[in-house]
Amino acid sequence: MENTLKTVYWFAYYGPESPSVRYRGLYPCQRMREKGIRTHICYPGYSPKRIIRFIFVFSKALFARKNESLIVIQRVHSNRIYANLLKLLTLFSKAKIAYDLDDADYLVYAENNIEYFLSHSDFNLIGSQELNQYAQRFNQHSFHLTSPTYDLQRIKKKKNECLHVGWVGCYGGGHEETLVELVFPAIRELSFPIRFSILGVQTNENMEKIKNLFVDSKHVMLCFPSINWLNESEVQNEIVKFDLGIATLKNDELHRSKSAFKLKQYLNNGIPVLSSPIGENQLFIEDGVNGFFCNTSDEFHQKISFFQDLASSEYAEFSENAKLSSEVFEIESYIRQVLTTFRHHKNRTSETDKKS
Repeated sequence: MENTLKTVYWFAYYGPESPSVRYRGLYPCQRMREKGIRTHICYPGYSPKRIIRFIFVFSKALFARKNESLIVIQRVHSNRIYANLLKLLTLFSKAKIAYDLDDADYLVYAENNIEYFLSHSDFNLIGSQELNQYAQRFNQHSFHLTSPTYDLQRIKKKKNECLHVGWVGCYGGGHEETLVELVFPAIRELSFPIRFSILGVQTNENMEKIKNLFVDSKHVMLCFPSINWLNESEVQNEIVKFDLGIATLKNDELHRSKSAFKLKQYLNNGIPVLSSPIGENQLFIEDGVNGFFCNTSDEFHQKISFFQDLASSEYAEFSENAKLSSEVFEIESYIRQVLTTFRHHKNRTSETDKKS
């Protein structure tokens, strides 16, 4: 099928420090440029460089060719200058406009601005099925588009002699709660040596809190790796050291709306996952094939012990299945879905124009 998309204008809600911006915007834009599609991405901010960049991209987007261009407004939720100027694009630009949303921001920020972009865009790209139910209330042309991973072919080779369990994310809130309630007790009760790495603990206070929870657990080697999150190679080099990845979620609207990204990061590197059977996690874990679902601390304890006793050849099967399951959320798949959705709506508009 011929690709008719020539240019993408991507207006992020934050800088590349945000995982959403990197994985749904920056990295796909880089890959689309390799395919011959012009991409322009800009971030909000008051530095002269960002202001000049915004004026340049905004001007080009305003006068973009409607049959060749796509404007993506990603998670913009404020009512400030940046957001209000982007609202003008929904009114005056001839290009197709998509609103990209992969988190339940409406539970945290002013809902009316999010509703505006959802309802005034030609179509919406939504990061989870739960979130898509919300988006459908404002625009029936809302489509589930799961967040992609960036495949650097960092693939797990073999299980470590000392089992290595890892967790990646922004430590705090519901994530901290599920780890403290479900995972930490399971690891404390193990009867064998284990390395436990937690990537994403930002403060010394949180590190000390976690260390205090394991002060009597001499069999646990706690690690808090410090990495540059903007260096994807560095991130994946750390994840691939794990034998097991932990992906817990709370059963609330905020967590059900997430795109299961940490789980996908593990699978991308061939790491089997122990996961809460909640939200998007259920789409990517095949219980007993690339990981297991765990509802309780006892179940996490049992499955960690299961992997400790697993023969190398059996572990290799889990690892291979984990990597294979990542094909559905690689960047190539993500871009194909964006292009297909663009073509569909371009054709739909053409047919409407002919009828009128």
